[in-house]
Amino acid sequence: INAEYMGWGTEGSVIGPNGVGVLFEQRWDYVLGADLVYHDDTFGVLINTLSRLCFGPETTFLLAYEKRRRSLTKFFGLLEQAGFDEPELLTTPFLQAASNTANIFVYEIRRKRPRLS
Repeated sequence: INAEYMGWGTEGSVIGPNGVGVLFEQRWDYVLGADLVYHDDTFGVLINTLSRLCFGPETTFLLAYEKRRRSLTKFFGLLEQAGFDEPELLTTPFLQAASNTANIFVYEIRRKRPRLS
């Protein structure tokens, strides 16, 4: 298991522990994110970053989200425009308890599979 921290915020400022841009050179099985979707004006930068980290459908992005806004419809729509599948709400007994008590939800998001002609 290899895990890396990534700070992001503006285009070109993605910094891994070994320097700028290093994280984009690797293929990841999972990308984890929490508390990322509370400002509409950061959606574009976030989706650009995810597009560079999630090369294909083999990478799973897990988004933990505390419901503070009405919905994630705008964010999910932008994800789909960028080539991601519709997010799937994960449900397990633990996650169900988290959503019931703390209003926290976890979504699984992947890139769309290429269509075969």
